[in-house]
Amino acid sequence: MASQNEAIQAFADQVGAAFTMVQTSLDAISADQTRLLEEIEALKASASELTPENAAKLDAIVASAQALVTRTSEIDARVPEPPVVEG
Repeated sequence: MASQNEAIQAFADQVGAAFTMVQTSLDAISADQTRLLEEIEALKASASELTPENAAKLDAIVASAQALVTRTSEIDARVPEPPVVEG
């Protein structure tokens, strides 16, 4: 039978691995956000008037940004709040 410290360490290892995967996902989201902002900056620098092609690119950027908001909000809603530990 595992000692209490061993059991807690095994739990901590599982949580640590999960947090590593969460961080990887957050890094990917951050990279997506950076890419979208860079696309906006490139469009701002490319022309003095908004062409139909650039307008379509902006619409795609807005759709991608909104998809990120939707997906991250859904994830946040599904993650249970941790229990409050007193003492």
